Amino acid sequence: MQVKMVRVEQKPCRVRWSGRLVSVTRGEDGSFGFMLSGQDPVRVKSVMSGSAAQKAGITAGDAVLQVNGVDVRSVCLCGGY
Repeated sequence: MQVKMVRVEQKPCRVRWSGRLVSVTRGEDGSFGFMLSGQDPVRVKSVMSGSAAQKAGITAGDAVLQVNGVDVRSVCLCGGY
């Protein structure tokens, strides 16, 4: 799965958005190792320790813009997945 993500770094009087494309493959347990939630944008809610997502550099709070080339910014994952 290819995930286009944005990491938001907030410092006093400054917010920096840095975009990147991350490739994640399923781990031995069949999962990617992260949970998503929210809407506009969808954000990474949590990352499992030692997972494929953690190894790919995904961290909690990252905003997800695309998954496999599909824009997911307006998708609602309000219940968390």
